[in-house]
Amino acid sequence: MQRRLMIIGILLFSMSASSCFFLSQQPDQTTDQAAEEVVSIYSQKENWASLPQQAERTRAVDVFYLYPTVASADDGYEVIPEEESVDSSAEEPVPDETSLDEEIPARTYGFIKDDAVLQKIDYYVHSQAGAFSGTANIFSPHYRQLGAAAVLALGTSAREEIMKKRVLPSVSEAFLYYLEELNEGRPFILAGHSQGSHALLLLMEELFSDPELQKNLVAAYLPGYSVTEQDLIDYPHLRFAAGEDDTGVIISWNTEGEYVQGNNPVVLSDALVINPLNWKTDDEFVSRIKNRGAVFFDQTGEEVIRIDRFTSAQIDPERRVVRAYEPDPRFYLIGEGLLFPRGVYHLQDYTFFYGNIAHNASVRTQAFLDQQRAEESSLR
Repeated sequence: MQRRLMIIGILLFSMSASSCFFLSQQPDQTTDQAAEEVVSIYSQKENWASLPQQAERTRAVDVFYLYPTVASADDGYEVIPEEESVDSSAEEPVPDETSLDEEIPARTYGFIKDDAVLQKIDYYVHSQAGAFSGTANIFSPHYRQLGAAAVLALGTSAREEIMKKRVLPSVSEAFLYYLEELNEGRPFILAGHSQGSHALLLLMEELFSDPELQKNLVAAYLPGYSVTEQDLIDYPHLRFAAGEDDTGVIISWNTEGEYVQGNNPVVLSDALVINPLNWKTDDEFVSRIKNRGAVFFDQTGEEVIRIDRFTSAQIDPERRVVRAYEPDPRFYLIGEGLLFPRGVYHLQDYTFFYGNIAHNASVRTQAFLDQQRAEESSLR
């Protein structure tokens, strides 16, 4: 326990020298004494969007879920200062160290308790993480976020840099606390969307070269952002899914309609894609007969309607996206078309394929547990 908490402190310090987000640390203590008294903010229930009690953890596996962007200036979540929201070219300079670190509040990640924001978060926990509820215990921490419009305006290198400095520390602390205090040795799924998927990808790059973490990972569902060919080169411990039941892999896609003009800011040029209707990575057209159901929710996260065979899907190898042909793009504009061009179904990455995601989580989990039992038997 003490060793794990010390690792958490060292890791977070190294990622953000100005960000000591712990409680109960006195400035005049020695390093060893301070490490012993570190108390994570994630020991407090209020810093979790979903935290099942001991008696509620009835599933054999967990899901550690990060919701997508809920941050806006009105909500009080952190928004990148205007001077950091520069040209969207991938080649722009990364903001300097000073501008990235200024105004970071001490000993807090800036979580807010605004009812409107908490309702958004609750919506996503139900409408996205809910796809895993038949398979896994759902753990979902609150975490520091950046405003969508500002972060999407940054090019790739600047976006990575600011995410590592401002978002990753809270995600890392939450995950390490979950492993130490809540997981109890169960296999786990990682799941996110959009900024949540990006943050989990950064977490995997940072921590998952550890074989102990790799061996307990069922799979990582990271739709709504790009996992790239370059990511797998830079971090060879990462593997992308190739089928419906491989484990320890990353699963990712971004959904668009048939005709999209303009840039999709979450799709990078070398993005890897899997089709959530057949869990293959080729460009085979998959009929909507294979669609196990789209599920639509109201603003409170309650299921409103489930539509079987909602849409077909096909990977477009040029745009590096999954195309959903049947939906009418007029009904799925994001920010009146300002953040994403018409026909980008970013908010429907889970919705359109909800039944397939739920089924696949069960398939991969069963494959993982079968393999685990086989390995244990071989050692007897």
